Amino acid sequence: MWQLFKSELKYYQVAFAAPIFFTILFQATEFFVLYITSDLDIKSVHSKNVETWGGFYSLVIFISIFSIWSTRFQEKRERVLTILPLTAKQIALGRFWFAVIPLTILVFYLLVFHLIVNCVWDISLSLPLVQLGVIFILFAGFIRARDDWFSHWNFGRRFQNAFVSVLIIQIIVVVLFVALSESYEGSVSSLGKAFYHYVKIIFYLLGLVIMNTTIFSYQKRKSYLS
Repeated sequence: MWQLFKSELKYYQVAFAAPIFFTILFQATEFFVLYITSDLDIKSVHSKNVETWGGFYSLVIFISIFSIWSTRFQEKRERVLTILPLTAKQIALGRFWFAVIPLTILVFYLLVFHLIVNCVWDISLSLPLVQLGVIFILFAGFIRARDDWFSHWNFGRRFQNAFVSVLIIQIIVVVLFVALSESYEGSVSSLGKAFYHYVKIIFYLLGLVIMNTTIFSYQKRKSYLS
């Protein structure tokens, strides 16, 4: 399983290098801009800068995830993996760790870097936990739906399981979280600005829970010829 995981990372090392490079570049630029303007009383400008940089991070991560997994689908990677002397559970675990570990490292890095900069220089960098969490939720929901689609031969059962029971539920969850963001911010901000920033990791944890279910949904698939 871990050999499979390491081979996947090595195969996509260029695709992983791009978001790492741009994340560091964006953070360095954002820090420089905020450090230069830290003495100026322009809170609205700072707020817009945080939203802008958060959007940059999210866009880079989304493009990276999309390119990696679209390549996997185009190359029929799951069909190839079934030929290897591995059980369905080992392949499912390899896929799970391949999806979770890089994103977890990124989230951990953003949290630690944000905390260090905030404590040392009293500068609050953008922390796009909500955007990354929503991307992870949609991505995990799609993977789960795809597994459910190939778990049945009957089209009606495929449609019911893949779209109704997973995708629509995930879309509703995401819409509710986004729609309630303002009221959520108002209720949590009373506990402190720092707490509000870091509690947004709940979006990532929700995606992690959904992705965890794909370990079991993959083993129930009846077809890997996708």
